[in-house]
Amino acid sequence: MSQTPSAHFPGSGSGSARPSGRGIGVAVLDTGCFPHEDYSRRIAAFFDMVRRRRLPYDDNGHGTHVCGIIGGDGSASGGRFCGVAPGCHLIPVKVLDKRGGGYVSDVLSGLHTVLQHRDRYNIRIVNVSVGSFSGRNMSENSALVRGVEEIWDAGFVVVVAAGNMGPGSGTITTPGISRKVITVGCSDDDKEVNVMGNRMSDYSGRGPTRSCICKPDIVAGRCHHKLQQSARRLCCKKRHQHGHLLTYPVPLPCF
Repeated sequence: MSQTPSAHFPGSGSGSARPSGRGIGVAVLDTGCFPHEDYSRRIAAFFDMVRRRRLPYDDNGHGTHVCGIIGGDGSASGGRFCGVAPGCHLIPVKVLDKRGGGYVSDVLSGLHTVLQHRDRYNIRIVNVSVGSFSGRNMSENSALVRGVEEIWDAGFVVVVAAGNMGPGSGTITTPGISRKVITVGCSDDDKEVNVMGNRMSDYSGRGPTRSCICKPDIVAGRCHHKLQQSARRLCCKKRHQHGHLLTYPVPLPCF
């Protein structure tokens, strides 16, 4: 795990009145990040809990997709397709492997790394693209829930996906079951996507949790987003492993 050798944190340059996230660091715990032109100059650091590589990479594609949704500035599309915070700087933390699987220990190490580097990169937001639905991880006392809540209590805004195990009730994945973090679901039930090898149109995790907590906290539309071309080639090959699902926590709060 290492920081990239040189990072610049420019604003969006669009002159738009909407918040750009300039100066705000967003940590993305996912499969890594390809240095796409939409945000490559704003990758402030890269940490690899899986293979301990120094330079940014993504052998799955999901993390690249999420980084584009968060911080893409539209350079590759002439400004047509931008992320929600095109001026923020990104701190990708690879905690999932090329199949989208991973270990709780790597996620926890990633969260600890974010905590260690919060001041250096002004990390204010942590996006966690991890969802477990195995029985032993569904307790609010599980290691994943404790991990994200520790980060929340330290002052970070933590955004977690609701998971892809819906549409039944009680299908929010861990750590999205935490009553502290912001859990995000999807509302586009008429859009088919590939979930664990199956074509599904109604998949987003739904509450309540086992503790009868209403989740998700935010429901966003549009499950289909314009991908960076490099991410599209990688994402089409991705697989899912039971208990460690790649998920899409998209919306970010105002800065």
